[in-house]
Amino acid sequence: MAVPTRPYQVVVFGATGFVGNLVCEQLLRDYQGKLSFAAAGRSRSKLEELRTRLSNQYSGAKSMPLIVADAADATALESMTAQTQCLLSLSGPYAKFGSKAVAACIKTKTHWCDLTAEVPWIQDMISKHHEDAKAAGVKIVTCCGFDSIPADIGAFFMAEHIRQKLNRQAQDHETVLARLTGGGISGGTAASLVGILGMPASERASANHPYALCPPGTSGRDGGDDKSIGFNRALKRWTFPSPFQVCDNRIVRRSSFLLGGYGEDYSTRETAGAPGLISAILITLFLAAFLVLLSVPFLRSLIARRVLPQSGQGPFRKAMVSGKQWKARYVTTAVPKQGSGSPADVQTVLGTMTGAEGDPGYWDTATMIIECAICLATQDKDLQVANRLQGGVLTTASAFGWVLIDRLKARGFGFSIDSTT
Repeated sequence: MAVPTRPYQVVVFGATGFVGNLVCEQLLRDYQGKLSFAAAGRSRSKLEELRTRLSNQYSGAKSMPLIVADAADATALESMTAQTQCLLSLSGPYAKFGSKAVAACIKTKTHWCDLTAEVPWIQDMISKHHEDAKAAGVKIVTCCGFDSIPADIGAFFMAEHIRQKLNRQAQDHETVLARLTGGGISGGTAASLVGILGMPASERASANHPYALCPPGTSGRDGGDDKSIGFNRALKRWTFPSPFQVCDNRIVRRSSFLLGGYGEDYSTRETAGAPGLISAILITLFLAAFLVLLSVPFLRSLIARRVLPQSGQGPFRKAMVSGKQWKARYVTTAVPKQGSGSPADVQTVLGTMTGAEGDPGYWDTATMIIECAICLATQDKDLQVANRLQGGVLTTASAFGWVLIDRLKARGFGFSIDSTT
């Protein structure tokens, strides 16, 4: 387990990036004096600029500790991780900047959380580090933001309600991203997307398997990701393929595997809600065309340089802190547990997760990963009582479960069961 005498409970690595600024701001706003934390990155001058800028708004920023560490310097990474209970890593793309830092965390017995959505990299970390992290009691928790908490914690929330309150098991689960707010993507997100599409086809093919994040040979009813529009009868809403499903679906399946299975024949998918049929068609065509353009090396390079945001850039603050709550809806079928009733006896359960302050991809994502880091840094005993997994390359559901749901509720996120029919 992490050593309790370390000087910091959380170190924010990649603090000078777009999301790093938001995370440091929220830590100063909400946890100054309650949590020991430091900002880390490879540039001393940029870290000092960050501290000076935040000092104009939060007096506590003047004394915010700074740590200089380069993602390529194993010695510096080990020195940094040895100083903290949890490394909150925002230094992406993770396939380029994350691997040595994960290895350092395991060596120094330091917990880790990140914002990756890079399935090939997660797959690589599971292969290389899951067993060592498990043996060391170190939690390497991936996808701790909008990718993939609404999908992952939402699926857990629904499956647990069905198990505890209905004495049944979950079978078919769908996350519908029903209402999103925000103003675009950041340079880090763009770089990750371009990096994945630039990988050799053989590497991407392995990660595209529906059970890519489960042990080799794992199978189930789920096939490839959705590529066409649909109509959700329970919600009476047209849907289009979710841009986040490639990561989210695989994370939910890994959670189900790690937690012993949400149901005997569990299946999961993710879509996004559209105002109507025409909108669903147009959005689907646009997303497909955009991916086709990015699949051509010359065009991908041109779009990355001229169209997509660059490192450190992201949505305007006004667009992020809009005051509009985003929403994810859940539709899960509940069936009798094996041997306890007729398989034809099916109930449909509807649930909802709502956002806290604004943009899901950045502002609320900063809140989500902070709460994950605090779980890792301060709530080991609570996680043990909640029977969470104590080590390995984990998901938010398998690492935190109800402990994280309670923290998110306290920060303004909503979780509700809306109906059972």
